[in-house]
Amino acid sequence: LSAAVRCGAAARPAVTMACGATVLADTLDSAMRLRYSEGVVCRVVAVDGSLLSKNGNMSGGAKDALRRAPRRKASEAALREATARRDRLLAEHETCRRVTGRSEGGGEG
Repeated sequence: LSAAVRCGAAARPAVTMACGATVLADTLDSAMRLRYSEGVVCRVVAVDGSLLSKNGNMSGGAKDALRRAPRRKASEAALREATARRDRLLAEHETCRRVTGRSEGGGEG
């Protein structure tokens, strides 16, 4: 990867150190092919920012951001639904408590 970075001679050692043993791939598919099919055991980063770490974890990149957006919206909707259900159940519990005359501790009111 450091060979793909344009910089002055003075910055070259820093770029080499920062990039380490990282291979640059054109696409996420190419990065995955290098990492998993070709057996390249180092960090592989795709141009879109997707990163396959040396231990095999995958993170970042455009696809990751696009995948998270619908999940986040679904999670937010599920949270709103669960909160509304909780509120309904608490109101129902309070109504039952008042009707039966029971206190919060479950004993007689």
